[in-house]
Amino acid sequence: AEFNSPFEEFALLMELRGGESGPPGIRIKTQKPLAIYVPSERLQSWQTGRSEYRIAAKLARHPGVELDILRQYVVLYGWIKGFDITEVADRWGLAGQMREMLLARVTSLVMHELVVKGYRVVDMKPAHVIVRLQPDGSLLRDRTGQVAYALVDYELLERTPEQEQAVRSVHRKRYLQ
Repeated sequence: AEFNSPFEEFALLMELRGGESGPPGIRIKTQKPLAIYVPSERLQSWQTGRSEYRIAAKLARHPGVELDILRQYVVLYGWIKGFDITEVADRWGLAGQMREMLLARVTSLVMHELVVKGYRVVDMKPAHVIVRLQPDGSLLRDRTGQVAYALVDYELLERTPEQEQAVRSVHRKRYLQ
C-alpha cells in the first residue's frame, strides 16, 4: 500500500462523499475536508521520510499538481462528534470475545459498505470508525437499523479495481468528447 498525497486524499474523499457510485441508499459519512495547509518552511530530506522515486511517480500520474518533497502537507478536516468504536467498547466495559465481536461487526459493516460503493481503506481498523451514543448509552442507528457511523483516516483510501476501471472509462469518454 502507498500513502495518498494530500491532493489524492482530498480528491478521493470528495469523490466518496459525492456518493455517485454504488447503491444510492448507502452513504458513507466522513469528515469534511476543509483545506490543505502547506507551512512555508522546507525540511531536510531525511526529515520527510519520502522517497524521490515515489514522488516522481505521483507527479507523473498527476501533471500540473505541485508536490515538493521537502514540504509538509497537512489536510484539515471538520470535526466529527462521537467516539471511535474502541472507545465505546471501553466505556461499556467490554472485554475478550464480546469486545472483539463488537469491533469486528462494526468494522465489517464499514468495510462492506465501502466495497459496495467502490472503495476500500487498506489499513482499516476499528479506531477509524466513529459512532455516537444515544442518551441511554446504546449506539445511534440509521433508518435501516444499522449502526450509524462516520469513517476517519483516509491516507490509504483507494478505489477498488472495478471502481478504478469505471472511473478511467468515464474519464476516457469525457476526454474523447
